[in-house]
Amino acid sequence: MRISLPLVWLVPFFIFGLLIGRQLPSVVYLWLAAVALLAQGFVWRRRHWPEVLAVAFWLLLGAARMTYAVQEVGTGRSTTDKALSAMRTHAHRAQAQLMLRMERAGLDGETLALTSALLLGRRSQLSYETRHAFFETGTGHLLALSGLHLGIVYGVLHLLFLSFVGHTRWRWHALPPLLLCIWGYTMLAGAPNSLVRAAIMCSMLAVGTLLERHVVSLHSLAVAALVVLMVSPRALYDVGFQLSFVCVFFILMLYMPIHEIFCLWKVRGGRLLSMLGVALVAQLGAMPLIAYHFHTFALLAPLLSPVLIPLTALVIYGGLLLLLLPWHVLAVTLTCVVRAELWIVGQWLRVPGATLHDIYVPTWAVVLTYVLLLCATLRLHVKFRAGDFRNTPGGFE
Repeated sequence: MRISLPLVWLVPFFIFGLLIGRQLPSVVYLWLAAVALLAQGFVWRRRHWPEVLAVAFWLLLGAARMTYAVQEVGTGRSTTDKALSAMRTHAHRAQAQLMLRMERAGLDGETLALTSALLLGRRSQLSYETRHAFFETGTGHLLALSGLHLGIVYGVLHLLFLSFVGHTRWRWHALPPLLLCIWGYTMLAGAPNSLVRAAIMCSMLAVGTLLERHVVSLHSLAVAALVVLMVSPRALYDVGFQLSFVCVFFILMLYMPIHEIFCLWKVRGGRLLSMLGVALVAQLGAMPLIAYHFHTFALLAPLLSPVLIPLTALVIYGGLLLLLLPWHVLAVTLTCVVRAELWIVGQWLRVPGATLHDIYVPTWAVVLTYVLLLCATLRLHVKFRAGDFRNTPGGFE
């Protein structure tokens, strides 16, 4: 039996094992996982048995990891929580110093608060009106550091460290400072799950670039999920973790088929439509979770995201430049960009009927919706990989 992208398929079994360990904790899971791992060495020539034992291993490993996590919480000896708490305390102090530096450069009020939120993930200074406006317009994800923010920063790092060395013999000397900047920024922001996921994927992308090998994005996402859940199994119940991984999964699965359809239809405005397509796919993937957790849904958020994402990039680049060169003219320019972003969000908030409220979705409906979305996504992705879009009018049979 040949399985494409086996690591991606094993992650759901690991997650299912975490759920079992949460409901039925037991120390037996770890011993059974060790037995399943050892048994693979004896049956590796038999048909199907290695795959079955691999599934059993990841299932039991997830149950064992959640069991020990529950025991650590119950006894108050969770070393992971203590380490994260200490790291976030130091990050909070460093953020305060950077905010003071931006304030001395000329930023103040809501401009300083929004810049620190988009650049450092420090949202405590934002007013209730600003947070409410972003949440109501469906652009609250911009205030939570994720792959979008790290991708913007990674663009600068790629230009500084990888573009100049190319594929020369000096290219490996650029990897340590690149990884140091990626993970340093992640730690400075308090290491939220969405940013850790992006840091792992960016690190694998950087290593793959230097090795001159193609990095499968779904494999990177699977590795990131396994690392985050292995370190902190309770992150599975975090809303930010769920939204981050679900949105990225649907973007990776659906972006290329949608882009192919646009190319077949010869639609102009490729970059704008690409951003709109990413926003639509991300909104489609996040829609059930947003309705389930927040009981609201912004209908026009995909139209607003392509407008705010470039402004967010300008704010992040301007904030980084202001930290290096605290010039007053940079502070004035950055203030204008932030005010423009706040004005657009405020005007969008006034659009009648843009947001639906009081949406209450049962758990079974969310699960069923994702099952249907996953089946449709896999079907569309298989058609894209098989090249069926180019053999049928409009890309469909």
